[in-house]
Amino acid sequence: MTLTESVVLQLVARSINVHYDLDLTLFKDVNWKQVFQMTKNQGVAGVALDAIEYLPLNYRPPREVFIQWIGYVCSMEKAYLFHKNAIYSLADFYYENGFTMMLLKGYGLSLCWPKPEHRPVGDIDIFLGERNSNPTFGKKNVWKIGDRVIKEKLGIDIDNTHHHHSVFLYNGISVENHFDFINAYDHKSSRKIEEYFKQTVRKEYCQTDVCEKLYFPSCDFNALFLLKHCSGHFASTEISIRQVLDWLLFIRKYNKSIDWELFYSQLDAFGLTRFANILSSIGVDYLGMPVDAFYKYENDKNLVKRVLNDILSPEFSEHETGTLLSGLWVKPRRFWSNRWKHRLCYSDSFVSGFIWTTYAKLLKPRHFRV
Repeated sequence: MTLTESVVLQLVARSINVHYDLDLTLFKDVNWKQVFQMTKNQGVAGVALDAIEYLPLNYRPPREVFIQWIGYVCSMEKAYLFHKNAIYSLADFYYENGFTMMLLKGYGLSLCWPKPEHRPVGDIDIFLGERNSNPTFGKKNVWKIGDRVIKEKLGIDIDNTHHHHSVFLYNGISVENHFDFINAYDHKSSRKIEEYFKQTVRKEYCQTDVCEKLYFPSCDFNALFLLKHCSGHFASTEISIRQVLDWLLFIRKYNKSIDWELFYSQLDAFGLTRFANILSSIGVDYLGMPVDAFYKYENDKNLVKRVLNDILSPEFSEHETGTLLSGLWVKPRRFWSNRWKHRLCYSDSFVSGFIWTTYAKLLKPRHFRV
């Protein structure tokens, strides 16, 4: 691990833990430009900036870098407010047209962060239900009716080239309207976990305390869904510290609301146990989180270190340029290089995973162009 990476982890750890003591020996000869760039790349520029105030003055970034950093985080805060208002507005629109909107990931997770506005914003992920006294989520084709209303009443075009959601722009923000929670075609095991999500969401959800027309999934649902989403990105390409923090901070906040025995029985069934334990170990060993926040840990510390190093600096870092030739050259090599990740994230064999992933690409080829 490089000095820059260690400094970034130290800053994040101090920001998310009130009583964490910074190791000042790491801050004597820091390349702050590199640190700032890495915090942006890892989605933790805001949360890392919050820790700067705990450094002695002579250990802090030079004025030029510090001003750039503050300006960047201020733009994040503005984007967050715009994003939040768009979510409330969209929830109002759906409610007025007979739907109830459940929010997945994103804004809901930001509420677990020390400063919600310092979590970067991205897409708005939603799952629609029918509006009534007890919202009905998971009914077939509700998402399709919702898309039709969006198109007819707002004149917004819908993109249906994706496996488990449609996509449209609302106030300039990409909205993913889910009919499945995950890509149920990329692995055989994904179909089983998707069935569990569908069954659970019909009977477990909670109304938010920030908007009466907006709902979140239950804690048990979210614990598994967030982990599955994170593991899928990790196995196929790469993830960032921001994604790791989403899961860690959610678990820390809702630790006592999760049925841990049920959760781990699901992890065992879907091949996600070691990945969950590794993230928990990263939280405790490298980000200063309390041991009692999590249920189990990974015993192989070298594996934990390898996963963390891959998050900070991926072992396979090539990306497609968008052309067919680039995809044919990069994707198979990345899939082969990431086979060690596959073993941590799926119960399927590597060969089975390759066959199902290829099948998924044939079903929706446009989805995989970028």
